[in-house]
Amino acid sequence: MVAVLFVPRESVSIQGELKQFSSPGSSGKLTARHFCGECGSSVLGVAGAMPQFMAICSGSLDDSSWVKPQAQCWTARKQNWLDAISSGQDSAESMMTFDTIPDFKKMMGR
Repeated sequence: MVAVLFVPRESVSIQGELKQFSSPGSSGKLTARHFCGECGSSVLGVAGAMPQFMAICSGSLDDSSWVKPQAQCWTARKQNWLDAISSGQDSAESMMTFDTIPDFKKMMGR
């Protein structure tokens, strides 16, 4: 499970050099995964089907304490034990859920 923030690509400024690995996504278009060339940590991803957005890995932020989950994607493939670790306000019942990947353009009014 990875917590990501979907943000408009033009609002992101990257400092430092990232390495990249690309593979076909569920749309058939390439998805680029960018990671730290020094330690290998995931930093962000860009789906070919939605190139105007970046999925920033919350673990790559200096401070991710402000991140509040609002949706779960790919729930059709989730592991059963994920329900057991969800609790309180951020539980699966209080979030939008999507069997696959939602159309973020529609969700963000673009």
